[in-house]
Amino acid sequence: MKRNEQSGVRRLERRQILRQGLGLAGAIVGGLASEGAAWAQTATPAQTIRLVVPYAAGGGGDALARALGPKLADALKQSVIIDNKPGASGIIGTDLVIKAATDGQTVLFHTLPMVMVPAMFDKPPYDPVRDLVPVIEMISSPLWLAVSAARTSARNLRELTDQIRAEKGKHSYASISPGSTGHLLGFQFNEQNKLDMEHIGYKGGAPATQALLAGEVTTAFLDISTLKPHLAGGRIRLLGVSGAQRSPQTPEIASLKELGLAGFEATAWGGLFVPKGTPTATVRRLTDTVAQLLKDPELSARYVALGYAVSAKSQEEFAAQVQRDRDHFGALMRKTGVKPD
Repeated sequence: MKRNEQSGVRRLERRQILRQGLGLAGAIVGGLASEGAAWAQTATPAQTIRLVVPYAAGGGGDALARALGPKLADALKQSVIIDNKPGASGIIGTDLVIKAATDGQTVLFHTLPMVMVPAMFDKPPYDPVRDLVPVIEMISSPLWLAVSAARTSARNLRELTDQIRAEKGKHSYASISPGSTGHLLGFQFNEQNKLDMEHIGYKGGAPATQALLAGEVTTAFLDISTLKPHLAGGRIRLLGVSGAQRSPQTPEIASLKELGLAGFEATAWGGLFVPKGTPTATVRRLTDTVAQLLKDPELSARYVALGYAVSAKSQEEFAAQVQRDRDHFGALMRKTGVKPD
């Protein structure tokens, strides 16, 4: 090949290499730009966040979510709408979120019963561990073991259990409904102490408390907000509290664990969930944002006023707790034999 022809070939090869190099660089820059755009969309999405609440508007669970909504909207610079989807023991709202897109725009606020409900069914409608990602525990609250002064003179667990054993067939315990946390804790208390108390389910905390005041039942596991107005009069006494330690709301009342009863460490909780498959970065951003919001004195004061302690348990801790509670309360639910209405 002649020298000038060889030179022309080399110039052509250099141009091809240059074009390939520019093309590769463009692809890299384009890829980085795409990743940047994707992150920007994850970090500051323009869409409205749908905060699904599987309870009717105006209830306790709804109040917890609505207190968070405006704060979350300000922090994320997005609109946040509260979408009440009550019905079927929370299954309707939960199922909606499970089937939603995994873009972080649909978030579920739920409470402890979400891990208990599936155990009512022969074919569970969902699995809270398999189908959802726990984001953060926001609030928690133990339940107090209360007794009716009209039915028992007991002032400690030993006196209570001795009296119930001595008076077979004469004692009962109340709950806010069959399958509720109070029902399962009462069932566990009965079983662990070899008692024969009958369970009576009411339609809410108010009628259950009235039954306790009137002496229709001997005991009940109830929240402190419901019980507190009636403690000063002496018609209701508190003998213990669930949870791993004493509650700051009643530091004089020993925990059931402290009193020698195992398996009562769990507390009622409320927290956020997203569909399984939601990107880790999206989950982390939501976790971190809400954790910061829970330090807001105004928001924490609202939750305390509703009778809860602010928790802000980490995503990993909350996920582990959800699994423990599913296993523990699921087993208790199956033992009670409660089925959906």
